[in-house]
Amino acid sequence: MLEQAAEVQLICPTCHQRIEVISDVVVLDIKGAAFEGGIGYWSYLGRTPTSRRDEDLNYIGDYLIEEFDEAGVVTETHVLTDDLLRKGILARAASRGMSVERWYDEHDATEADCAVQLALFGDIRYG
Repeated sequence: MLEQAAEVQLICPTCHQRIEVISDVVVLDIKGAAFEGGIGYWSYLGRTPTSRRDEDLNYIGDYLIEEFDEAGVVTETHVLTDDLLRKGILARAASRGMSVERWYDEHDATEADCAVQLALFGDIRYG
């Protein structure tokens, strides 16, 4: 279990204002929703040397996201890091006209899937 959630602040490179704070807990929850219910229709989940599950079965570390075609053949492999996912979460919340906090409170597996796609591709390719 995480004893203390570290927070990362995203800073606007132009105006240097704080954009949003996305905690480790939010990242872990979105990983769980995406990996267990969101992204399985377009990708396989693979491990990296940093991938592990903690005692609460959270997905810790970086994971491979392997896109597959209609036949189930892997066509591209991506590494999803926590920092990339934070950017995807921010992008998805913004695309819905919501704060990250509100988006997180209302998220489901589909929203988590969209956050992963935005993190990896910069747009939503599937679904």
